[in-house]
Amino acid sequence: MTIEQIVYGWKNEEYRLSLSSDEQALLPENPAGLIELSDEELHGADGGTGTPLSVFLTVSAISITYAISKLCPSDPAP
Repeated sequence: MTIEQIVYGWKNEEYRLSLSSDEQALLPENPAGLIELSDEELHGADGGTGTPLSVFLTVSAISITYAISKLCPSDPAP
């Protein structure tokens, strides 16, 4: 089995399943490991619950408020 066939077998499930049982036995384990997630694992994959975006928006709002206060002070100099 060539390197190209091995890599293609790792990447393409249809090709991998088309191999004979002897050829599949020759296919080494994918070094990336298992590429499928269980339903439970998928259920827990929620993208971090949105905290990074809310933190970014809060920091941005504070930065904008600070910049405006420096450009437009509420008590103009006489």
